Amino acid sequence: MTAMPRLHGQRGSSMNPDNNNQGQEQSPQRQPSGSHVPMRDHQRIRLEAVSKRWGDTAAVDAIGFDVAPGEFVILLGPSGCGKSTTLRMIAGLEQATAGRIEIGGRDVTHLPPGDRGISMVFQSYALFPHLSVADNIVFGLRSRKVPKAERRERLARVAQLVDLEAYLERKPAQLSGGQRQRVALARAIISEHPICLMDEPLSNLDARLRGEMRREIKALQQRLGMTVIYVTHDQVEAMSMGDRVILMQDGRIVQDATPSELYERPASAFAAGFIGSPAMNLVTLSAAADGAVIDGEPRCSVAPHEAKGHWLGLRPEEIRLLPADAPGVPAEVIDAEYLGADSIVRLKVGSQQLRARLDGRPSLAAGSPCRLQWRRETAHFFDASDGQRLAITGHDLAAPPGRHRFEPGLAGASTQDREARASSYPAGNDSSGVKR
Repeated sequence: MTAMPRLHGQRGSSMNPDNNNQGQEQSPQRQPSGSHVPMRDHQRIRLEAVSKRWGDTAAVDAIGFDVAPGEFVILLGPSGCGKSTTLRMIAGLEQATAGRIEIGGRDVTHLPPGDRGISMVFQSYALFPHLSVADNIVFGLRSRKVPKAERRERLARVAQLVDLEAYLERKPAQLSGGQRQRVALARAIISEHPICLMDEPLSNLDARLRGEMRREIKALQQRLGMTVIYVTHDQVEAMSMGDRVILMQDGRIVQDATPSELYERPASAFAAGFIGSPAMNLVTLSAAADGAVIDGEPRCSVAPHEAKGHWLGLRPEEIRLLPADAPGVPAEVIDAEYLGADSIVRLKVGSQQLRARLDGRPSLAAGSPCRLQWRRETAHFFDASDGQRLAITGHDLAAPPGRHRFEPGLAGASTQDREARASSYPAGNDSSGVKR
């Protein structure tokens, strides 16, 4: 396996975590096993129809994907979806029941972990409590009998890279959670393997440290050009760190896409509901005379007839609240949850409930009527039988560009003023603008 490009840095002559004989010869630089393969291709990972079964239970069911050199790929999904099992099969910690795993063009399906040329960071820091930070970092190099001089040189570079130079003589118990995680990362980086597998490495940190470590890990990956596969159930980590996100459910891949594609064009109702906070609203549509309506609210059609019986998906941040005399879908406020920068408002539309995210702290009384609008391109439709995305375009219920999401001032305006303002809204498909 090719070595990762060396980082420039000063020699840490004062750091001496081991006492191996300095007279040993320097280990040769590792070279690719086949000179016909470009060096960067030794960071490429490929899975072909890989499965893992325990008896009749399929933890991973015939999945396949490619990871390009230098790519940061997220395996995302709920507990039990098979993401950690997939990572462990790539690492060689679990044996695949079927399929093929390639790393750098080599079939490594049946190779032990030590022969795969990878490093790994676990959810638990897996640090030796009796060893210093320096000894923990170089432990793998010492086990492989890397010469002492080279160990010290690598330690100096990596400690500077992850900002641990002042902590090398401390024990793990003397470090914060974020510092311990940096020790685990340093141990993976110092091996100079170009591929790093990470299994929920930030789960044990508090929210503030998770945010800091997300930025540090991503910056480190980009700086070193490492290929990273990162397992998490946290959509914030997935959306903020990944070049690609592979969303899994019940051992299968639901969607493999960039974070923006996953958010803007979910392939299924599961993907739509898993990404976003709050999650996408999914409401049932029923038939009406002039199209599909939200179940229990027959006065305003939101989609053509072919959408009836299926689901309409709307992100809370795409819903606009308007006064009750404006065109749009009639709704009633249930309650509002103030979060500081914005508020989450629960709404009742017919027999369905939706949530809308509004800026600031709108003055909305429980039980007050309002109207809802959204832009046509923000509406998603999913098959009610299997949850798959449908190629349906909804009706345009959006207010004109530049109008506020909620205009409480209209409630106290004069009748003439309200009529003048309301006339600027498109009629949409409300009963006031559509013949029934």
